Order: sequence, then C-alpha cells, then structure tokens
Amino acid sequence: MEHGGLTESYVMKRCLIQHKVSAGMFYIEDRAIDTVGNTIYSVEILRKLYTKNVTLITRASHMRRALAVFEEVCARDGLKIKFSNLAYMDYPFIASAMVVSKSEELVIFRDLMRSCGIWAYPGIQQ
Repeated sequence: MEHGGLTESYVMKRCLIQHKVSAGMFYIEDRAIDTVGNTIYSVEILRKLYTKNVTLITRASHMRRALAVFEEVCARDGLKIKFSNLAYMDYPFIASAMVVSKSEELVIFRDLMRSCGIWAYPGIQQ
C-alpha cells in the first residue's frame, strides 16, 4: 500500500537496511492496494521461492486478518507454508488485543471471501 508516495514495503526495506539487514534479503511486493491484493501478490513471490516458513509483521489490530487471508490463499493454492508473526502492539493492553469485535470479524470474513474470488459482499464493498 502507498502512503505519501512511498509503499510500505519500500519504507520497511529502507528501515531494515538502516539497521544493517542486507538489501539482498528482500523481495518487495508493491502492486497491492489492500490486504487481499498484498496476500495474492505475496503468495506469488513465496511460490516462486519455494518458501516453507513466513513471519508476518504488522500491527496487532491487523494480524488476525492478515494471518487468516494468507493461510486461506496458501491453502487455496496448495502451498504448505508455516506462518509465525511479529505484531506491533497497537492496543492498550494484551487483553484488549485478544477480543475479536463483530466489525473485525466481518472484515475478516469479507476478506476471506474476496481471497477466494467472491469479490462482493452484500452491504460491505471494498
């Protein structure tokens, strides 16, 4: 996704390089405009690299949805990839991060359906 003319992947790569991670360690997905697109394009990269283990890095408030969609797209495509995660804690307390609200649940279901090719969900469009 793009913010201020820069993609998140570019900003993350630049930050990690500043922290001495080798530039050759990155495969950038910069075509997506949302979580589902990011997943589909990223899984294309993962397939080409014969990846078996992935660590997703995102905000805690986004992690459930990201994991669900990545796991669904990999299962749909017959890829056996093990996911771990590293989340930035954007909730005030761990207990609040563990609660799945109805609106979060709905967004997860919407994106799971979109990742399977059902692009419209009644009453909730992208």
